[in-house]
Amino acid sequence: MSLLKEAENNWDKFLDSKISKYSYLRNYDFGPNKNSSVSKLSPYISHRILLEYDLIKDIKNKYNSDNVNKFIEEVYWRIYWKGWLENKPCVWDNFISKNIDKFDDLLYEKAINGKTNLSYFNFWVEELKENNYLHNHTRMWFASTWIFNLGFAMGIGR
Repeated sequence: MSLLKEAENNWDKFLDSKISKYSYLRNYDFGPNKNSSVSKLSPYISHRILLEYDLIKDIKNKYNSDNVNKFIEEVYWRIYWKGWLENKPCVWDNFISKNIDKFDDLLYEKAINGKTNLSYFNFWVEELKENNYLHNHTRMWFASTWIFNLGFAMGIGR
């Protein structure tokens, strides 16, 4: 199956059966193999296989209900932040250039290999490696742990 066909099938399934539950189930991570209401469309959108405005158009053509608005809002946030970063390319350069000489290579290796003293973080590393995916809330917890517990803010490690 082509990647385009796979993306379209996943979009159709989400649009037909999951979007109406998205707003009240999206915050729960039931695990990588459990059915959830998140779309898992990010890889297709990021690589421009599916286009944000086409998704919104499809939703509006099919639904006339407030219970799908949360997904539309999230798509608009995605568009906003992508544009924000594209218009500020120095943000990434500034981030990676600060204190690079203080970078803790050993801690970094432990983190990316799931060998920290934080079992929940190690679990997420393995889940990410096995599934190439973490639920949105889990990604936020992962990033928070990476920065605040492991000290990788501004490219440095404790």
